[in-house]
Amino acid sequence: MSDPLSGAAPSDDSDSDSDNGRDSALIPTTAESAADPFAEPPAGMPAPSDSEPAPPPPPPPAQTVVPTAIPVPPPTPAPSASSSAAAGSVRDTMSASSEPLLIGVSAARSFTELATAIEPCAAWQYSPELDAGVTRAKTYVSGSDTGVLTAFYVSSINEWRIRQERVLVLTKTAYYRTTYDPKKGKIDHYHKTPLDEVRAIEKTANGVKIYLTKQDGRKSVAKMFGGMIKKAKDIAPNEFEHSREYLPIKLIQGATQDLLLDAMAGIFHKAAELHCASMSCEPPNLITTNERRQILADRKEAEKLEKERIEREAASEELKMAMAAAKDSRVVDGLIKPLKRAKKAVEVEPKLLDDGEKLKLELEEEKRERELQERLEAERVEREAATEELEAAIAAATESRDATGLSKPIKRAKKAVDLSPELITKGAELKKTLEEELKEKLRKEAEEKRLEEEKVEREAATDELKAAIETAKGSRDASVLSKPLKRAKKAIEVDPQLLDDGAKLKYELEEEKKEKERVEKEEAERVERENATEELKSAIESARSNGGGLSKPIKRAKQAVGVSTDLIEQAEALKKQINDEKKEAEREAKEAKKSSAADDDD
Repeated sequence: MSDPLSGAAPSDDSDSDSDNGRDSALIPTTAESAADPFAEPPAGMPAPSDSEPAPPPPPPPAQTVVPTAIPVPPPTPAPSASSSAAAGSVRDTMSASSEPLLIGVSAARSFTELATAIEPCAAWQYSPELDAGVTRAKTYVSGSDTGVLTAFYVSSINEWRIRQERVLVLTKTAYYRTTYDPKKGKIDHYHKTPLDEVRAIEKTANGVKIYLTKQDGRKSVAKMFGGMIKKAKDIAPNEFEHSREYLPIKLIQGATQDLLLDAMAGIFHKAAELHCASMSCEPPNLITTNERRQILADRKEAEKLEKERIEREAASEELKMAMAAAKDSRVVDGLIKPLKRAKKAVEVEPKLLDDGEKLKLELEEEKRERELQERLEAERVEREAATEELEAAIAAATESRDATGLSKPIKRAKKAVDLSPELITKGAELKKTLEEELKEKLRKEAEEKRLEEEKVEREAATDELKAAIETAKGSRDASVLSKPLKRAKKAIEVDPQLLDDGAKLKYELEEEKKEKERVEKEEAERVERENATEELKSAIESARSNGGGLSKPIKRAKQAVGVSTDLIEQAEALKKQINDEKKEAEREAKEAKKSSAADDDD
């Protein structure tokens, strides 16, 4: 049956309600663009038309279901007994329910019986707008899938945990999540999920969560970030990995919310069960949230117990092999790690642990005894070797009178165990005696060397001083005596008479030098005094005639020793008189000049 309003294609497997749902508050979607006639289409997509999307392609022909001969699929293997009980508890509750609808759904053995059982659902009423959406969605899907059973108006929870209103249309082979635009009365887009991809149906407190074999839409944020953080080996896939939750919207008339929720879970489960029976595939389980948690907990506990069993068997086998090897080799080292591993493992046979511990203690005791004997033998060998070495060193040192060969043997003998103390004492005393002999020998040699050096220095200093005395007597110069006399005083036991003669000669020559310098100074002063006096007298005579030239002669006369004071005073008085006369003449000249200038002005 074709839809006269069809015109758009169905969404693919990556259909994400956050991308396509008109109710998403986070991401602009194709549905929003289609709902708004003035919105621009997304890049790479054609502008929306006024026609509805094309109806889904017809499903492959299903096998004919015979109500009286339904093939029974093999039971699903459960991880544990508690898991099997959990999986059937919801179905048992539905079977025991007093609601005719739930009783009929639970008892249905074919799609014909199921269709008859859910006929009361047709009388359920939503609001007029939602009822129109349900009717339009069923009509839309029936255009290509003639096995439409029923439809529910739900809030679909997308990967962003945002609720989006959708119409779930259930057929004999699949269910369709369609987006209905109430303004246009059309289906914007849809997503088809075959029933053989359903792995489990969980009845939650407020809705139904359907678990699939593959991802329905995009991954949730938690799943994306969890995959980044966890290692690949830590991510264990299970039938509860891919899911989408649907919350049925409350009816206005026809059923309570609890009945609506039970009916939705039961009808979807029964349809998937009947489809899998016809396709010879594994039917899904119908469970509650607590039952799913219990299944996962039981599975985790089973994995833990299996790991413990494997580790227990491996640790036990390793310990047995290590015990056998240790008994043959009588070496405890290879037993320590296996025994430690076996103690950490869970429920290892206590007798095996006790045998391993006893063997370990026995081998450790043998090892201690063996190490003790080896240590005593090593001490004996070392003691004998050290004794022999020390005795040989004592004999050699006694003969050579050299203590250097005793240090290492005595040190070795002290480290050895139980070596004769008398032998060590003998060696130490001999070493001390030889060291004292060596010190005395070195002291004597140093004394002899010092005396020889003093003798050589005394003779050299004596010879040098004698030569300096003779030279000073000839040259009458005391400077040649300073260094030889100083050297002779430093030398040991130089002839005191020679030192006195040198000192007296030096003093005598220095006195002569001082007297000579005094006479020369007096003579220089006399000559300077006479010259300064003669120059000053000449300057006085010349100054009286030409009136100048007294300054330098007066200064020289004052610096000279013994120049007549009267002569100097006479020259200074003359100098003053000449200066006064010059000043008076200059004053008179200035006055005359002023008078002449005044006369010229008149």
